[in-house]
Amino acid sequence: MRQAVIDNVEPGSLIYSDGHSAYLSLPRYRFSHEWVNHSAGEYVRDQVTTNGIESFWALLKRGYTGIFHCMSWDHMHRYVDEFVYRYNIGPGNGFKTIANTFLRMVGERLTYARLVALGRIRREQLKPVRAREWGEPAPA
Repeated sequence: MRQAVIDNVEPGSLIYSDGHSAYLSLPRYRFSHEWVNHSAGEYVRDQVTTNGIESFWALLKRGYTGIFHCMSWDHMHRYVDEFVYRYNIGPGNGFKTIANTFLRMVGERLTYARLVALGRIRREQLKPVRAREWGEPAPA
């Protein structure tokens, strides 16, 4: 987890997390880090909480089981982007959300050939991983 943060988060950023030991060394890598101690029953301290990200992952998991049923690793970034949009747009998926989606699509085109080619490129760059069930802990 630490390496994923180092690779993807701007140095100097403030990171809120739970008390997992993988995060405790982040200050050595030029990150500000505050955490809540779930094992002691602490879930919110001032502005420090993990409720937002936990809510997002719950939304993504519900999308997996309720909408897509299977997500391709080749296009995982697209699934996540869709749920980031849904999460950020706020509650409800009414006509306003649909209209905003259509407006964002104007001038955008992704052909099937390009979609498949992009997937192939990413597949070659990824290390093989064993598929895990949601909630199954990541390998050490």
